[in-house]
Amino acid sequence: VLGQVLLGGAVSVLLLTTIAGHLLYGIIPGWIAFPLNMAWIASGIYISHKLHSEAIAMIAAIGGFLIPFLLENPSGNPWFFILYVLVLYGALLQLALLNRYRIVYGASFIFLPVTLLVHYLFVQDTAIIYGFFGQHALLLFAFLRKNASKNAPSITLFSSFVLTVLFANLIVDETFYWALGFLVVYGLATCIFHFYPYFGTDKNSKFPVAFSIAAFALAI
Repeated sequence: VLGQVLLGGAVSVLLLTTIAGHLLYGIIPGWIAFPLNMAWIASGIYISHKLHSEAIAMIAAIGGFLIPFLLENPSGNPWFFILYVLVLYGALLQLALLNRYRIVYGASFIFLPVTLLVHYLFVQDTAIIYGFFGQHALLLFAFLRKNASKNAPSITLFSSFVLTVLFANLIVDETFYWALGFLVVYGLATCIFHFYPYFGTDKNSKFPVAFSIAAFALAI
């Protein structure tokens, strides 16, 4: 236990030191601070998996979603930001499912849309909607994998789809209505993939959620 506390503290110190060196003292440029913090977060996720420590995973999750706001975007491209948060969420989702980290699973599910919305308030870029699409795609893939639904609450998949539709209506303007059409196809695909034999044999537990999403998509 002491070793886990020390390692978790080490990850926190590395994150805070890098951020302080960039924000407070200006001795670490953004193009160096950003990959450094990515390395510290990746280390935290790896250590959490090896030691089965959910606390270390939470430190990595909180630090990971805060970094885009504390450090400058090296490329200045919103697509880089979207890719970064999706890769981070995918890693945390996989970690949570492998180790049955319920807190990390729920927290990362909330952190991602909050991060995307805060970013949208600053940049007003409708491309941010693809971050919501990406989150739902990752949840859908996890839900349809063999035995994944036993570790992941099915309600998050349906909630993700509903939130994605709502945010698409709020964020996307009239020139992007084809994106809402994509959601309809996406919802139907959820139901269709349910019958695909690759995705395991536990179909009875997956069908209600898949059918609900398909029905909701048709009602749009």
